[in-house]
Amino acid sequence: MNYLIGLTAFPKKPRKNKLFYDELIMMKKHFLIALASLTIGIAPLSTHANTFVVSQKSLEFDEYPYESCGETCPEIDYSFIDTGYNWLDAIINKDVVLGLSGYIEEGSSEDKEWQAFKNIKNPTDKQLANQTTKAIKKFSNENAEWIKEDKDNSPFSMRSVPNYLGNKQLKNGNHLELFSINNYQYLGGAHGLPTLGYYVFDMNNKKLLELDDVVISGKKSILEKLAYEAYIKYLLDQDINPDDMAETWEFYLTDNFSFNKDGITFLYQPYAIGPYAMGMPELTIKYQDLKGVIKAEYLD
Repeated sequence: MNYLIGLTAFPKKPRKNKLFYDELIMMKKHFLIALASLTIGIAPLSTHANTFVVSQKSLEFDEYPYESCGETCPEIDYSFIDTGYNWLDAIINKDVVLGLSGYIEEGSSEDKEWQAFKNIKNPTDKQLANQTTKAIKKFSNENAEWIKEDKDNSPFSMRSVPNYLGNKQLKNGNHLELFSINNYQYLGGAHGLPTLGYYVFDMNNKKLLELDDVVISGKKSILEKLAYEAYIKYLLDQDINPDDMAETWEFYLTDNFSFNKDGITFLYQPYAIGPYAMGMPELTIKYQDLKGVIKAEYLD
């Protein structure tokens, strides 16, 4: 399980590097997100033979989010999706809005409000719009002075955009629809923070797949070993000494996964298993190596 700050997945296990862990706590406190809708019309973004169409959803706001921030508005970019599958749209669109929450003190009235929103199974467009407005106001109010001081350079920016990655046909006649949510935040300093979260939807069973749904019972440790071997190869390809990395960074099997034509790809966020300079490592395990590890219907 991961801690989620916006859509940034931070590993549950503390790192051996206390300085990094302290930095992570500070990042959680200052990691504030705001987005504004750029969706215009409902032009299809992608289709395939199953007539699965992904369009952008436009929302009507009772109060346009930018009206409250004036000159202190950050640069913001986000979008909602409309596929016609309400259960799928609800998962993606709600996660986009939850990504706006920023740091919230546990047990506070604000925390209770966001938990209540999170527990809504199928939020209406009005609920999405209202919660988005609250999040943008919160971001603007908390950072107004910083933004105003450096508004010419526009250092405060945020992007959170769902992307349709395609589909995977299964041997049992089912098919999977694959999405990601691409985030980037810049709040000043040396660099921004990109993140990418994968979503794998089982269309027949109307559910978001978790890694445990895909792995054969009792085989997860084998999958982690395969991922670790891919990680070592990744380090060597980057001319990084695995022993040096092991002194500071602990490897673990992420649950951020998706399928592609070659196999399963696991993607790690910045600072998850290595320093920022390592970027977002992608580790792909080929289908031929996953026989007897993941369920047969997911093998290509």
